[in-house]
Amino acid sequence: MDDDVQTVIRDIIRNVPEVVGAVLIDSDGIPMAWDGRFDLAPNDLGAILAASYSCYTALGADLGQMTTKSIMVEYDDLKLVHYQMPRGSLVLVAGRDAPLGVIRMEAKRSIRVLTKCMKSTAEARARLMQSLKFRKPKTTAGGAGESSNLISLLEKKAISANENH
Repeated sequence: MDDDVQTVIRDIIRNVPEVVGAVLIDSDGIPMAWDGRFDLAPNDLGAILAASYSCYTALGADLGQMTTKSIMVEYDDLKLVHYQMPRGSLVLVAGRDAPLGVIRMEAKRSIRVLTKCMKSTAEARARLMQSLKFRKPKTTAGGAGESSNLISLLEKKAISANENH
């Protein structure tokens, strides 16, 4: 999957010469693939883009809008277009005079392909996230009435481990 995703990202820049950078970020802001010129480290860029998207989504909700499909920002010499995907987002950075219609068409095509690629990992990601959740340990019959907060449980485990050594 990784090679397929990276190829799609590279193809965006090849297909639309005005696009100078493309980055695919997971819903958590973790960059999954990127290509082009960015002055920021990929992890920093991903975090900033995810936070920015969250802010605009909150603004949209306050304005009575249910979904934020895309965000376009125009700077002095660049345009940045941020597209929502089922599990993350695609961000394209283009020159000031880049045709938005062409960028939009390429983004839609790429999102369809990327979504198919990413579906193959959706189940594995769900299992991983489920396994990483904190779970409250089940109390035993002898543990009735004992404190069940996480700190107390960890302290008891540490004391028990020290007694066994």
